[in-house]
Amino acid sequence: MQSKLQPIIDVVASIAGKLAPRHFAIRGSANLALQGLKVDTDGKDIDIVCDRQTAIAFNQVLPKTSIIQPVRFVASPRIQSFFGQFLINGRIIEVMGNFQLKGPCGRWSPVFTAKHHTQYQLNRFTLPLTPLEKELEMYYWLGRWRKRWLIISHLISLSGSAHPPSPFWHKDNQSGRLAASFKDANQQLNKSFLLVEKLLSHKDKQIPLVYHNKAHTLNVLDRLNLLLKIHRLTNDQTRSLLRLAALFHDFSPHTYNPNPLVLAEFIAATEADLFARRINLSLTDRLFIQEAILSTRFDTKPLLFEGLLLHAADLAGFIKPWEGWLQESSSLIQEMSPHLKLRNLSDWQTFSLNFLHRAYPRIQSVIPPAWQKAWHQTVDNVKNPTQPRLLPALKKHIIPLLK
Repeated sequence: MQSKLQPIIDVVASIAGKLAPRHFAIRGSANLALQGLKVDTDGKDIDIVCDRQTAIAFNQVLPKTSIIQPVRFVASPRIQSFFGQFLINGRIIEVMGNFQLKGPCGRWSPVFTAKHHTQYQLNRFTLPLTPLEKELEMYYWLGRWRKRWLIISHLISLSGSAHPPSPFWHKDNQSGRLAASFKDANQQLNKSFLLVEKLLSHKDKQIPLVYHNKAHTLNVLDRLNLLLKIHRLTNDQTRSLLRLAALFHDFSPHTYNPNPLVLAEFIAATEADLFARRINLSLTDRLFIQEAILSTRFDTKPLLFEGLLLHAADLAGFIKPWEGWLQESSSLIQEMSPHLKLRNLSDWQTFSLNFLHRAYPRIQSVIPPAWQKAWHQTVDNVKNPTQPRLLPALKKHIIPLLK
């Protein structure tokens, strides 16, 4: 491993000698590899973060022949920094001074510099590296969730946990449930639930949504509690953190948004983390909550087994009786309007069956037989909704919405 990293070490040492006493820090894949994570660095750029003055200094202290793109202020819709590229010892160096990102939540990140860099000793070399906690923050704003999970796994393994987390699809998923990595439940966390429920009530008043509201959240929480019992997840801290994730999973001011880059789950994860910081939860606990919330996204596979349970609880409205299911469908259609155009009953059937057939394979492995039976019944009802016993509820909740 040392020999593979030596070219990076040589480049960093060369730059450090020329820039002293200015501070910079390595970040990205090179930084993760230098701190012991298994990432590929072959042929990849070496990313450097620093402040504005240090970034500009690269133009003066490095040889003119090394400059690919001199450092200057560069802005795009999602990234801005004092950016430059250099070629040192055959490796491309990307310099980012006062690095700032517009994250999935639509807000700009704090300005990233080398202010909190770590002096990392590797044999006879002292390297300025970005702390892994700060990398987690940057990868959040970059939307790089799998890289975040790699760091989370590494941090938890360093904490001495006997069961570092593994993605739920790993053959050993039962051992990757994170329970061993959590502290005992604390009173502050349990007391926070009442406060969050008050926040949900306040949000409903400020942003009245017909589907993603407090009532839906509490329905999800009820279904989650049942799944936790079925799967015998009894660790108090895990249950408490999942409960907090469930309460926040739709905590977003946005209604349906067709733009996949601005997903409500990202905003909800941000809001949950702000709350978790206020009640002084540990980094591990905060990351668990974020990943559980992000597991409810429809466009990715949940990383946590517990997140898959939350996802199942969120999608399992089909277990309700026919009229209850139609009420959910009606509320969701109203909230998605005007992006969703349903002109007739056939359109509604296509929309509903598409959802049911997308949802079921994602959660089938963790829902009980009674829920599986309810899914099949709901599918049959949607395919034949004009049966005499089904038609009155259909006319009440769905027909008035068809245009």
